[in-house]
Amino acid sequence: MVQIQIDPQDLKKTLESIETALLSFDRQLLYKAMLISEEVIVNLINHANFQTKTPDISLYIQKDENLSLIFKDNAQPFNILTYPDPSFNDNIEKKKLGGLGIYLIKKYAKKVSYHSQNGVNTLKVVL
Repeated sequence: MVQIQIDPQDLKKTLESIETALLSFDRQLLYKAMLISEEVIVNLINHANFQTKTPDISLYIQKDENLSLIFKDNAQPFNILTYPDPSFNDNIEKKKLGGLGIYLIKKYAKKVSYHSQNGVNTLKVVL
């Protein structure tokens, strides 16, 4: 298992580290893993409530029969599985922005699980 500490101040360097760790995977899996990683990390940086705590975000990359991306953070709990999927029936020009990244995570993944315990949120995305 590979662990990558996320630097909220340097997204570019963080994403480069993730891509380097995933280079041995085929292009389609690499693309999905990078899209999901960027969506989760950007959402944490821009929307998570860390209160007065210094953000502590890690990504664990695990390869067994599947590729698993395990994100851990110390923000207030937020379960993406309870976030409603966007409606695609609405006029695109009247559509409220946001939520499409979470939708893509759920659609690309074979399995998504979330739990929060002892101040640590864990989001596991299996590809």
